[in-house]
Amino acid sequence: METHVIEIHGLKPSLKIKAATVLVYAGLYFVIWFTWTLLWPSSGEKARDPLSIAIQGGVIAVIWGAFMVFATPISRTNRNYKLLVEEESITGVTDGTGLGRWCTLRRTIRKGKVRTIFGIAGRLGGLRGIGASERSRLGAWFWGFVFLPESMPEYEHLKNVLGGWRAPVNH
Repeated sequence: METHVIEIHGLKPSLKIKAATVLVYAGLYFVIWFTWTLLWPSSGEKARDPLSIAIQGGVIAVIWGAFMVFATPISRTNRNYKLLVEEESITGVTDGTGLGRWCTLRRTIRKGKVRTIFGIAGRLGGLRGIGASERSRLGAWFWGFVFLPESMPEYEHLKNVLGGWRAPVNH
């Protein structure tokens, strides 16, 4: 049984995408922190004006968001993705590089077991394509799926193969 390997090198997100990600992280942190402060204020926070607390929280949130995007080891890694195509299965392997080289994720789907095939829009500069899993859509979101990007030459062929590998539907 021969294994066909398709390598897809990860894209580095642009500065605009990284800035948007900083704002998303900052917004989430701010909402959680400010809600906590309003519901259960400390003695020092009870004496302060809510506007000054919000300004302090906003500054801390932006610093935290920038740290999450630019300073964490995982954010600096460029991941490479390989598809291992065999007669009875397709495996997606995500290899980290740099500081994240120890992190390898493997997802496999087998012939006759494909339960979910869904489109991926490629938001925030990501790749467009389809995801396939042996689980439901929710299970694929939690436990991962095999990704087939539209940009690879074998896309249409593998999409048709996955469609033929669907599991029988039990009513």
